[in-house]
Amino acid sequence: LSANRPWRPEMASRMRAAAARAFRGGIGANYARSLLINSNVCEWKTYGNRRGFSKKARRKAAKKKAAKSKANDNVKPVSLADQATPTELLLEQLESQSNVEGNGALSFQEELEEVQKETLTALSEVIKEADKQINPVDKKAQYRNLPLDVDHFFAHMGLPEEVKSYNKVIHACAMRRDVQKGLEAYEQLVKAGFEPDVYTYTSLILLQRANPGSLGVDQAMRFREQMIDNGISPSIQTYGALIDVCSRALRPDMVENLLSELEDREIKPTSHIASSVLNMYLNLGEIQSLWDAHYDLQYKGADLDDVTYNILFKACTRTREVEKGLMFLKDIKSEGRVPTQRSYETCIYMCSQRPEFYASGFDLFTEMVSSGHIPDHHTLSSLLACCAKAGDVNNALRLSRQFIHTYKVKLHPRHYEYILEAIAESMSKPPIKILLDEEDEAMMKKNAASEMSVPESRADRIRLAKSIFDDMFRERIRPNLRVLNQYLRVHTCAAGPPAALGPDKRRGEYGGQEELKMAEKLFETLHEKFGFRRDSHTYHFMLEMYCQRAGEEKNLQNFRERMRKDKIAVTPSGFMLLLERYDRQEHHQAFLDTLEEMRERDMKIHKYWENKGKEIVQMVLEAREKRRLDETIAQIKDKDSLPLYNHFSDKSVVITPSQQIKNIQKTKQPLSEENEPGIKHRHSI
Repeated sequence: LSANRPWRPEMASRMRAAAARAFRGGIGANYARSLLINSNVCEWKTYGNRRGFSKKARRKAAKKKAAKSKANDNVKPVSLADQATPTELLLEQLESQSNVEGNGALSFQEELEEVQKETLTALSEVIKEADKQINPVDKKAQYRNLPLDVDHFFAHMGLPEEVKSYNKVIHACAMRRDVQKGLEAYEQLVKAGFEPDVYTYTSLILLQRANPGSLGVDQAMRFREQMIDNGISPSIQTYGALIDVCSRALRPDMVENLLSELEDREIKPTSHIASSVLNMYLNLGEIQSLWDAHYDLQYKGADLDDVTYNILFKACTRTREVEKGLMFLKDIKSEGRVPTQRSYETCIYMCSQRPEFYASGFDLFTEMVSSGHIPDHHTLSSLLACCAKAGDVNNALRLSRQFIHTYKVKLHPRHYEYILEAIAESMSKPPIKILLDEEDEAMMKKNAASEMSVPESRADRIRLAKSIFDDMFRERIRPNLRVLNQYLRVHTCAAGPPAALGPDKRRGEYGGQEELKMAEKLFETLHEKFGFRRDSHTYHFMLEMYCQRAGEEKNLQNFRERMRKDKIAVTPSGFMLLLERYDRQEHHQAFLDTLEEMRERDMKIHKYWENKGKEIVQMVLEAREKRRLDETIAQIKDKDSLPLYNHFSDKSVVITPSQQIKNIQKTKQPLSEENEPGIKHRHSI
């Protein structure tokens, strides 16, 4: 009904054209009404997906609306009461045919064609009137009533209202998460005298997805009980809606109960149910439960669609099981299907989690393009993620230029974030070497000669990061918090040593005091300048810098004290950095204190660090025991003999120093927490 809109009007216009064709013969009025309702719902959805108008578009729409209303004031609208229904026109024509006599009478086919022409003429006037009465304006809230408005309009033509029009409104409100409007449509359905059917209750259950947590689950179960009380058996779509609501509320117990009901009724789960269940376990972080549910659903006969496979790819990304994800991609191809563009992009990002699969990500990109998919900004984000994890700055810049000029993709803040991350990683990681054929290697050298080379020194790389950061302002792109954190990380990595040089005492190349002061200055001023608050990642990057630098123990302790004041907890990766630092410096007391702090916070400690802590405790105990034994032996050697009193006799026995030393060595007891108070809680690690 608004074909002049600039976003996807062709779907609604096709539906309206099909509605006009359905009136031919006067027998497709119900079908035409359904098409018009669907066209309005379609236009409402496309309107709702648009994030509002710009100021210029709003002014233009307001002017157009004012001009249209001014022109319509002088036009007298056509009354619906004067319009005959298509059925009445058909009956009148058939009655006139029966009164025709003689050889000049027309055949029935010719009469039917005449009726069709007149019906289409009448329908054109009706559609014009419909455009005037239910033409939506700039408020998207008015789109939601359009199916009912169409239904009321067709009631003037002799066609009664139907319950499916109300169901379409409730379902459309469920898709838009508008609970209030959906419940109002349900109340109108009851007032109109209609009985809710299974589609009505399914749409009402879907409507509860917008309610947070247990509220939505309770409301969905209430509609389910009301549905059963009215004698309506839940369908597979109803179970899918219930599982969707419970999975969004992260209620695995209720999801398992609903799956058990499906199994008792011998109903095969759909792909939508499978994706809802797997996505719930993915959000809960229970990856092992996700795999168990996946195998169980496959055993029950659930089909896997593209959405389900994407969830499995994300699970493989979480656990860094790239081989498993690539096997799932082969399963899609073995089924005779072409993976979607989203599947390719998720797999490319999955390859970024492991350095050995860096080249596989670009092979998947080549395969995606050859499959006919057009790369977009999501594809560029996945490829830049591979470059960022590998620290490949050259490839990141080359991809950005290629997507800008070849695919006309505009860079987003996420793209700048990955480019800055690649620069930061390139300072601490050695370059990745990929085995290439002779032709590929020659082509790469040829391309590298024409491209901008990345500077080697850290100062030049900082200037490169600053130029990229300034490029965002030239393109009028506002940096977000993640971009600011990566820009800060470029300076913190420049102030720290490269990771491949070994312990601190052998590290000769690391950032000087100038880079350290620059990083500390950015930490204080960068986020406040753009109106952002520092998050845990901001503090983690600074903690990483202090842990990697040689010395700086005082600055490290001061920064940890500031984190306590700002109420920022150290992340598990931050504790790993502290353990690595104290292990390099052989600072055993600080190492054990860090392990104890992790244990108090119920953090999972890797077996390597747990065993390392046990070795340190044993080593410290043995060193202290040996030192105490040496001190005792030294005291005994200073005296020639010691008279010792024998408790079993009244005689005094003289023991020589050599005998005393032998007796002490024979009766040596292992130290424990009771006899060595200097070590506390070490035996429990």
